[in-house]
Amino acid sequence: MPNNNALKKKRIDSILAKYNARMAALRQKRDKIISDFLNTLKEKKLEELRSLIKKL
Repeated sequence: MPNNNALKKKRIDSILAKYNARMAALRQKRDKIISDFLNTLKEKKLEELRSLIKKL
């Protein structure tokens, strides 16, 4: 019986490790998307400010 529980624990740990790795990858991807979006938004705002200054 203890051997069976040890096997189940190993399987659960393996599944949990894969899940944690996948979640870390998704968080990293999410953070990159947000960062890229903010940089693009900042560039757009700067471009709008430049055009407003030129009009003055």
